[in-house]
Amino acid sequence: MTFPLGVRSDLAVRRGLLPHRPMLIIFMCALLFGLQSCGGGGSGNGGGLLPPPAPVFTVIDVPGAGTTSGLGTMVWDLNGSDVIVGYFSDANNNFHAFIRNSVGTYTTVDAPGAGTGVNQGTGSQSVNDVSTITGYLVDTQNTSHGFIRDAGATFTFFDVAGAVSTIPMTINIKGEVAGSFIDSNHTVHGFLRTSDGNMTTFDAPNAGQGTHLGTFPVRMNSNGIIVGFSRDANSSYHSFERTPDGVLTQIDYPGADPTSDGGTIVSDINLSGSSVGTYSTSSVFHSFERKADGTFTSFDPPTAGTAGSTAVAVNTSGTIVGMFRDAQSARHGYIRNLDGTFITVDAPEAAQIGNSPGTNIVRVNESGVIAGFYFDASGVEHGYVRK
Repeated sequence: MTFPLGVRSDLAVRRGLLPHRPMLIIFMCALLFGLQSCGGGGSGNGGGLLPPPAPVFTVIDVPGAGTTSGLGTMVWDLNGSDVIVGYFSDANNNFHAFIRNSVGTYTTVDAPGAGTGVNQGTGSQSVNDVSTITGYLVDTQNTSHGFIRDAGATFTFFDVAGAVSTIPMTINIKGEVAGSFIDSNHTVHGFLRTSDGNMTTFDAPNAGQGTHLGTFPVRMNSNGIIVGFSRDANSSYHSFERTPDGVLTQIDYPGADPTSDGGTIVSDINLSGSSVGTYSTSSVFHSFERKADGTFTSFDPPTAGTAGSTAVAVNTSGTIVGMFRDAQSARHGYIRNLDGTFITVDAPEAAQIGNSPGTNIVRVNESGVIAGFYFDASGVEHGYVRK
């Protein structure tokens, strides 16, 4: 079971701050072209009514992004106003955060103190609905520090006490930030920073101690509920939910593998308290939704192969997006509609050969706009938005 893309920072993985495993599970971020209905629902046009217009896909390549394999533009989040954030790697493999507004104007963000060497720089992880972003910078000593940047371009920097690396992952409308930090023993722990700067650290139930073990917060909704996952002493994955009063509940999909690199990973939670993610059974991965009352629903797109699928994000309306591999191991994105039908999502230039990184989705907002990234045939990374 690999670390789903989008559940962690790709830059953190490259730098060895978070686990980087071969890609066996599924992924975490998709979109683009090819609105293909994949199952279940009727495709009739309602007695002669004109079909809805095809979605519009826009490629996101930040000026200055590298154009060779392993470089390019990575999208990580999307807010309700279609503001997109992420980072790009330049020709020298230095990283820069970016903001793209709803009309397509780019702002490059280089945090003061960020290093200019290979795998150093600035990464943007999350944006809220007032366009405040959070992320981290990697300095010249290869140490990661958290930051918040408001819409007026004012930075606030922070580190968790005792951390050797601080990695924010998510910010909500209240300005609360959640993420991970790594201690001197290389164990990963969770943190919550309130808007007034108060810091609380926490560990999920059964979180392990040691390199690449511990607690990994992923997403926080506007009510302050945090979801994420942990890796225990046996390298098995469990998910958790943390309420604003600090109560932590372990989440395991019924029947999920309890073995090493198996288990349950939650990737998102919406305002209604429904969360989505992936779980494994017999080395096959499946998408799931967990309602606020604890009820689970398992599903896979009809054209998913033996590798299965993973759910990445859910909006408050209940639209779920994710990724799957087909019978030839090519990766695609999917949309799961409220009626349970599926739409396959492929970027027009995404590599579709077996085991290719393909198309990835990271977020769907309340208007149904989707953002993500894809890899072309040359291995160059590109972002995209689908409206």
